[in-house]
Amino acid sequence: LRRVLRLSGLAICLVLFFTSCSRYTAGSFITSSFETQVIATEMSDTYVLRVQGIGDTYSEAERQAYKQAVHDMIFKNLYKAYGDHSMLFALVNDPRIEKQEEAYFSDFFADHGGYRKFILGTRKRKESSYSETLSGRIINVAVNRGELRRKLVADGIIK
Repeated sequence: LRRVLRLSGLAICLVLFFTSCSRYTAGSFITSSFETQVIATEMSDTYVLRVQGIGDTYSEAERQAYKQAVHDMIFKNLYKAYGDHSMLFALVNDPRIEKQEEAYFSDFFADHGGYRKFILGTRKRKESSYSETLSGRIINVAVNRGELRRKLVADGIIK
């Protein structure tokens, strides 16, 4: 009887362990403390951001980095890594707008969406592998903040 109880207890523990682990994907274990930074100012209202992208392939990681650069320019206050180390404030200062205009931003950040029009240039900085299936890239991306702002005003997203 003790042996049966021990074996059934062990079986229950194993079942619970494996079923709880199956909810996670490989990507859910990857964390990054990398913060997008403004590293230079080019022409008027064009900023170079150092940004990270993670994807299944290097090209997907690069595409994700482009989206991240434009997304951070719109929604995040970015730290300047040069000069007086001040902040570059987000174009959208109400965090609820991203949820309220979810359909707009879903189309905007689609694979061939409007975000690409505001990327003026890139330079690959670093490649890394997080696992056998995920790749990462840190890229310097030039984003035209002035044109991006005008587009958001014209579309009624910001005033």
